[in-house]
Amino acid sequence: MGQVSRGLRMTEEQLIDRSNKLRKLLDGEPLSKDVAKKIIKGHMAGDKPKRIAPVDRTVNAPKYRNQKVEVDGIKFDSKKEAKRWQELKLLEARGFALSLDRQARYTLIPAQKRADGTIERKVEYVADFKYYDVVSGSYIVEDVKGMKTPLYILKRKLMLWVHGITIKEI
Repeated sequence: MGQVSRGLRMTEEQLIDRSNKLRKLLDGEPLSKDVAKKIIKGHMAGDKPKRIAPVDRTVNAPKYRNQKVEVDGIKFDSKKEAKRWQELKLLEARGFALSLDRQARYTLIPAQKRADGTIERKVEYVADFKYYDVVSGSYIVEDVKGMKTPLYILKRKLMLWVHGITIKEI
């Protein structure tokens, strides 16, 4: 048997055998004894082992941490948007709001044809809600926001410039 390694309670050979057994369990090729010894000696010579990054559990998480929910058989992008929908439905039921609409589309820049014949797609803004406010006597376009992205800010400005509509942010 070989010398006991510093900080370990097993010899180098025992450590190599153990690592090879673990590799076989994981369907990997076992290390040769020479390679395993180099790894162990490199580590024991003061080389710090590489730090393993923690598992990222947010791989499939939404970018802005919103949770999609379903209310009244309708899917919403966030809990906040679903709550606002319920509030607007209540206002509509009481007669304070009319013509409640979801996902209303507004064209900001129409589709265009380039000189080479390819087509640039149109740019649209999709409002979360649009309704007629009986109290003010005007149409309201609402967007439920948790995070104001630069793209949203640009589209908000284009809505005002192109359509003359100020978006109400909730």
